[in-house]
Amino acid sequence: MHALTYKFEVARFLQEKFDPHFVILHIWESDPICHALWHVIDRGHPLFEERVFQRHGEKILTYFRRFDQETQRL
Repeated sequence: MHALTYKFEVARFLQEKFDPHFVILHIWESDPICHALWHVIDRGHPLFEERVFQRHGEKILTYFRRFDQETQRL
């Protein structure tokens, strides 16, 4: 989670310093989480297992909540 927060902090710093008209920020971590772990949090997915969700689901959801919060702050 620290890496995600750091990347957004750097993006905000650069945005304030250079005042660009357009910004692209690539956050790599969200891609493999979506592709490899979506079945962990999607109860409708055929590979969903409650025990796996109980163990890892909240961590994944916390990541996406933070991602959304940071995106809104840009």
